[in-house]
Amino acid sequence: MFSSASQDPENTYYQTTQYESVEWLNDLMSKMWPFISKAVERICRETVEPAVEASLPKALHSFKFRKVDLGRKPLRVEAVELVSKNEKSVCLTLDLVYDGDSGM
Repeated sequence: MFSSASQDPENTYYQTTQYESVEWLNDLMSKMWPFISKAVERICRETVEPAVEASLPKALHSFKFRKVDLGRKPLRVEAVELVSKNEKSVCLTLDLVYDGDSGM
């Protein structure tokens, strides 16, 4: 749901109704999920693996993820609340649910 914290009549961009469905955002997340999963895999392999390896004792010479996969079930947005806004920024609070099938 989208909650408009401001009742400023000049601000029609954020005002719709008090609450609005965010299913369109979940549809978008579903479409983007495979790409997000690949990006997380790349970050784990290019950033996390080397950082962990660098901190390992000499006796342990290697650290690798066997699998990095966020799964097929995407993160869901349950609610969105507009906390504050100004000319340069918007602050939102998101209620997120991840009941996924990830594997690492």
